[in-house]
Amino acid sequence: MTLLLVSCRGCPPTPGPTPSDVGPLPSTAAVLNNTKTPTTVYVSFGGNSKVGPADWTSFCTAVPSGCSFPLAAGASQLLPSFGKPLNATLAFDQAPGCGTTLAEFNLSIPGWALDTANISLVNGWNSNVSIEVSDAATLGPTNGADANADAYGVFPVACDLCVARGSPPCGYDAGGCTEAGSCGCKSGTQYNPTVPCQESFARGSVVTVVLVSH
Repeated sequence: MTLLLVSCRGCPPTPGPTPSDVGPLPSTAAVLNNTKTPTTVYVSFGGNSKVGPADWTSFCTAVPSGCSFPLAAGASQLLPSFGKPLNATLAFDQAPGCGTTLAEFNLSIPGWALDTANISLVNGWNSNVSIEVSDAATLGPTNGADANADAYGVFPVACDLCVARGSPPCGYDAGGCTEAGSCGCKSGTQYNPTVPCQESFARGSVVTVVLVSH
């Protein structure tokens, strides 16, 4: 996942000193299927993640993109980090890629004072998702593919700059969408959007990715 290490509202925190790389109370993560239909959860891991498919063999089967596991209607699954840095991207019903809703979070990353989470529709949309962060905020839920300009913690479809399209992936065209607030993107500026596209929060939080009904 692409992260901008800048100090700004709604963006990842500037790297800075911390008491330790992990801290005494690392955040924990889980995923919940809050629908009436079984799903398959696909997880990919960022390059700075010290947690990977080999750590989750008890519930997650290795696939080319990372690992995947079934999740029954109404069921949840803990995503243990074992206190290690965890950079994970979750998608439902298909592996992370073009045309998928992506739930992204970074926990206990060395040198970062805070953890982060966001929901990205930059590659497209296939399911509605929220991310609940204890003692912080709820990101989303997304509102289908189009109505996400006011959805907290969500990058709208193809809005790789949060407030506009710069060089969107997956065949999306930036033409006519480079002004702030255009094409369903957020208003404001890239580093100070009116509604942030990402949440930063203290370590020790509980992060729950939730699949919600369309």
